[in-house]
Amino acid sequence: MYFPDGFKFPETIKEIGERAFYNMNSYSQIADFPATLTQIDEAAFCNSIIVIDKLPYNLKEIADSVFYGCRIMTNLNIPSSVKKVGNHAFQNCMGTGNGGIIVINEGVEYLGDYAFANIYMRGDITIPGSVKTIGEYCFGDCEYLDGKLTLNDGLKEIKNRAFYNSRLKGNLYLPQTLTTIGDSAFTNCNNLSGKVVIPSSLVSIGNYALFNCNQLTDLDMSQANHLDKIGISAFESCTGFRGDLSFPAQITTIARGAFKKSGFDGVLILPDNMSLIEQETFMQCAFQKAILPSNLIQIGDNAFYYCENLKECQLPSSIKFNCLSTISKLIFEYPYV
Repeated sequence: MYFPDGFKFPETIKEIGERAFYNMNSYSQIADFPATLTQIDEAAFCNSIIVIDKLPYNLKEIADSVFYGCRIMTNLNIPSSVKKVGNHAFQNCMGTGNGGIIVINEGVEYLGDYAFANIYMRGDITIPGSVKTIGEYCFGDCEYLDGKLTLNDGLKEIKNRAFYNSRLKGNLYLPQTLTTIGDSAFTNCNNLSGKVVIPSSLVSIGNYALFNCNQLTDLDMSQANHLDKIGISAFESCTGFRGDLSFPAQITTIARGAFKKSGFDGVLILPDNMSLIEQETFMQCAFQKAILPSNLIQIGDNAFYYCENLKECQLPSSIKFNCLSTISKLIFEYPYV
């Protein structure tokens, strides 16, 4: 099917049905949407070679896979009338020329799973305060998105792999309303920089959440009085971290490898309520001194392995070791205790 003048819809049209123009890939055609259009159903233009000029400003929802694999004329402007951007909505879309920018307007509340994954667009990404959830892999593997990432207060949840392998840059601000950072949410986002302040609202930091974010310089958890989970390898290979590392009082355990190969080079201060340090938690860190809590019961294998700069570490009498052979080899390697 080919429309020589492009997709031109009647000015009275209000809805385009599910899979209406699915897999129309013979010709590249411009879609001209009238202002009367309020609904485009699931996969309506999925895998079709159409060029999206602009979205109608009265559109209420962008359904799942609706523009999957399409092309975008210039910029992608999500109007404020849209409350939800569905799963896979713009996945694998490609901007024309050098790629335009993505604008998400105030009023949008939900960005679905894979919504913008692997999209060929450039520039900044600003998540307005109206957005409550960023879905799984939402901006995953967007290797051309190379502008500044701005997250605003109002955001509550960043799901698994939301920004996985992203090239977005700038200081990473975590909103004061954020409760959850999912597994691998920022894995390999090594252009993000600056001091990370964990807000008081945050409850959970997932496994590999900020793995290999090596341009981050400081971690402040002094306000994190609701945080109860720091996941496996959550901050592993954050080699840019410097200075001291301390934790809020309510933290009782830190997961395996959580700070492995991080660059902290000051004093490690653990809270009195902590009873367990898992294996490899601080492996290959540069701490010079570690203050361990009096209630600590167990230190796992390799917990401080190759901490070559560790000159002072006071062990409480309550401690038990979980070793495969010797304490010095598997726990500290370079013991100064």
